[in-house]
Amino acid sequence: MEGTTATANAAKVQMLIDREEIRDATLRYTRGLDRHDTELLLSAYHPDARDDHGGFIGNREDFATVNNALHARYWVRHQHHTTNQIIDIDGDTAHCESYMIVNLVREDG
Repeated sequence: MEGTTATANAAKVQMLIDREEIRDATLRYTRGLDRHDTELLLSAYHPDARDDHGGFIGNREDFATVNNALHARYWVRHQHHTTNQIIDIDGDTAHCESYMIVNLVREDG
């Protein structure tokens, strides 16, 4: 019985670690956007990731380039906030749904 409990506890601890790594990636994403830090933004994605933002669908590198250019062109300040986040993990597969609030300020206020 003790071995089973230890195995179950180890699995729970690993799930908590995995969830926190996903949360960290989400925060690197928002921080990278806000700071126009391409390296930080890219670190939120796996190397062969594709991003679908409706008006943009493509690889992570192109997303960072396009997004940073758009933010620099249209906004003098912006903040991306992660709010509710649901992370479901099933073995080696994870699904995450994150709500974002974005504050955008134009030059004319």
